[in-house]
Amino acid sequence: MSSLSYDDTEEICQALQQSLEESYCDPSHIVLVDNFAVVRNSVKLQLEQAGYQVTPLASGEELIQHYQKLVQSGQKALPAILTEYRMKGIDGATTSQIIKDMAPAVKIILFTADVNLSPRAREKVDSVLIKPVSFDEIEETLFSVIDVIA
Repeated sequence: MSSLSYDDTEEICQALQQSLEESYCDPSHIVLVDNFAVVRNSVKLQLEQAGYQVTPLASGEELIQHYQKLVQSGQKALPAILTEYRMKGIDGATTSQIIKDMAPAVKIILFTADVNLSPRAREKVDSVLIKPVSFDEIEETLFSVIDVIA
């Protein structure tokens, strides 16, 4: 098995960076992240009824793995993210920072019951929704953040 040379690695990195610069947010596809299945399934159903394609995930770790695969595959149309803040493992704010570093064009909405959310938690997200939140509020926020009605 041959190893990559420095030039090969640099070329791969440049191609990946160009791919990321050309990426954009797909307004019809939402990745929904919540560690509570009841919440995830309820919001998923409402989003699907409103015409969105939904990829439900249970953790920040799953989200990071999902986006790594999308970015590495060269996919240009990246789904928007609706993620819970407080989850087991990596929280929504940390996950958002990692995703934005990977794919800056991705739109991220953080939802939480924590009314005293720190500035660090808000740093890499496009919007924050404070629970309890209605589906109308979720949809209005998606429209305003993505800037395109699906």
